Amino acid sequence: MKSMFLCMIGLHGCLGVENQVNHISETEVPGQTQDTAWYPDAYDVVVVMDTSCSMSDDTIIHFGLTKIPEELTALQVDYQMTVTNADPNPQFFDYLHITPDAPDADWEIMEALNTLLTARAPGEAGLDALWAFENTNPGWFRPGATTLVVFVSDEDDQSVSTPTELLTQWPRDIEIVSVTGLPIEQRPTDPAYRCSAAAGDRYIEVSDRIQDICVGGQWTIF
Repeated sequence: MKSMFLCMIGLHGCLGVENQVNHISETEVPGQTQDTAWYPDAYDVVVVMDTSCSMSDDTIIHFGLTKIPEELTALQVDYQMTVTNADPNPQFFDYLHITPDAPDADWEIMEALNTLLTARAPGEAGLDALWAFENTNPGWFRPGATTLVVFVSDEDDQSVSTPTELLTQWPRDIEIVSVTGLPIEQRPTDPAYRCSAAAGDRYIEVSDRIQDICVGGQWTIF
């Protein structure tokens, strides 16, 4: 199953290396494309967000993530959503659920991201954090729903668990989108393009869809 993505906004936080955001095109964004004619009836959406120091200063995240409930609602897809950080250490791991039928779900997402970014959990292990959420919240996942994971990070995954383990051992149907740095050889040659993000090779390995974290534009989740 292949489908998703989103657009993103600027944040302010601790000192760190800030990625350059490039508005190269409003209609063509580096990344993979695929047929989006079919959608599951239900999604359990888990956004795994790198909240380390560089991301606190970084990129354009909030407004893109608010598109998830907006577009799933428009498609009449049944969904629930949670946002976690990418640090599986029990001292730092945290998550906040988003209420699908809330009158202002996009504001709940903004608040969740602000809360997680303010805590500044240092870990950058998105795959392990996803497993940590699954292990502590098995009852949150609904029978028959497809797990939609959105990894957001300007560094590669540093998990102990492997991409192969996620793809072969996740106990449900899963679809993965990664918003991360592209491999150097896939980055645009436009002189205006600048990107300090590391290539997210491990995230890319597990992904159905990839989006360049250093590029802004008119993106949608589908």
